[in-house]
Amino acid sequence: MTDKPAPRAVTMTIALAALVLVNAILETMPALALPVIQADLRITPAAGGLLIAALTLTAAISTPIVGKLGDAFGPRRILFATTGFVIVGAALSGTGASYPAMIVGEVLQGLGAGLLSLTFTLVRSQLPDRWVKGVVGGVTAMYVLGATINLLVVGPVSTLLSWHWLFGIPALLGAAAAVAAWWLVPSIPRSGVKSAIGWPGALSFAVFLVALIMAIEEIPQMGLATTGSAVMVVLVVGLGVGWFMMERRSRAPFVPLTMIRRRGIWTANAAALVQGIGSVVGTILMPQLITLPRSSGGLGGSITEVGLYLLPSCVAGVIGTPLGGIAGQWLGSRTVIVIGTVLQLAGTVGLTMQHSDLWQVLLMTVLFGFGAGSASAAMYNLAISASGSHETGLSTGLNNLTRGLGIALGSVISTTILTASVAPGTRLPTDAGFVGAFAVSSGVLVLGVVLAFVVPAQPRAAAPQLAQAAA
Repeated sequence: MTDKPAPRAVTMTIALAALVLVNAILETMPALALPVIQADLRITPAAGGLLIAALTLTAAISTPIVGKLGDAFGPRRILFATTGFVIVGAALSGTGASYPAMIVGEVLQGLGAGLLSLTFTLVRSQLPDRWVKGVVGGVTAMYVLGATINLLVVGPVSTLLSWHWLFGIPALLGAAAAVAAWWLVPSIPRSGVKSAIGWPGALSFAVFLVALIMAIEEIPQMGLATTGSAVMVVLVVGLGVGWFMMERRSRAPFVPLTMIRRRGIWTANAAALVQGIGSVVGTILMPQLITLPRSSGGLGGSITEVGLYLLPSCVAGVIGTPLGGIAGQWLGSRTVIVIGTVLQLAGTVGLTMQHSDLWQVLLMTVLFGFGAGSASAAMYNLAISASGSHETGLSTGLNNLTRGLGIALGSVISTTILTASVAPGTRLPTDAGFVGAFAVSSGVLVLGVVLAFVVPAQPRAAAPQLAQAAA
């Protein structure tokens, strides 16, 4: 493979990035549009939360499975099957015909989380090695860009057209990108590596994940010292141990345990967990702080101003993510993860100490957004470098899954701290609650900096790369 990518490989990468962007828009939009969807469908907040949960759970469970299927049967075939499900799901949700139809639509859209892993597999097989890290950063930036676009368009589109178009427009764009990708994405030849899917392990893994995520969400509401919480902990531990023993004895494991034990793989997943927990600063804490009245220690902003205030942070993330991928080519993933995590830590510590003035909040969130973007790109590149080319989908899928679990865990921790701080007779969290939540996030990021130094400087792939398909 030459140092210069083929023109077809470049256009393929652009089409795949467009698909990832569409999925990012669909994945991050429902949370912002939930109030207008609830009002139109006349559903309760709990029912609206189930829409988000259906999307999140499906994304978490399906990501490693889609990646594994792509490794086994070829990413092109699985890519188009997954894209088809996402487009159908967006169409179902966009019609808003009924609440059950929307649930089904969100489940189908959740499958799109695996598109990122499939894209990484294709990029790794079709581009020269020296281009891969930068391109991975650029593709990863599509998720930040999708969230940024939603901050800007959810309000105007739902007001001028209707919330139905928030699903309809991405579905049309996704269909167009899929048609372009159909002609550009090549079929990758088999690597000769055994590619059997361990379906018993995959099923038990999915059951374990559902139980784990439910436990993370329910235990704080039930109380740590209750019988229900104890039962859920025992159930989750039992399912986890059962899955581990099944995989250990299986001749065709769903997740090869020898792969997970590699230093590059487990450190990449540890970094993903930290990044997920830390990300709640922007997704959970800041929106609530911005809308909190000034008399309670907030900024007193409106829902519209939430998007405006967070826009600089999102733009910083869009810039930082591809730069993190490019920097990783020269500095190594470990250095970029350290720098990115330190920037996030600086921003979070700054918010812990002072968050009453808008300029301070903007400065600290820009630092945080840039650091999060660059560290995320390096994290994915670390997982890719530490895996063989026949494992790219699975390794990055597991990395995405770990990040999702971190987001769920961080959301529970932060909301629990804020809820505990609510002043008597009100429903508003206090400034002390935000200080405590920011401080916990800072502690997690300190651990992330320490873990980053354990990352191998130059992890090696476990198997030779796949041959490049003919253009």
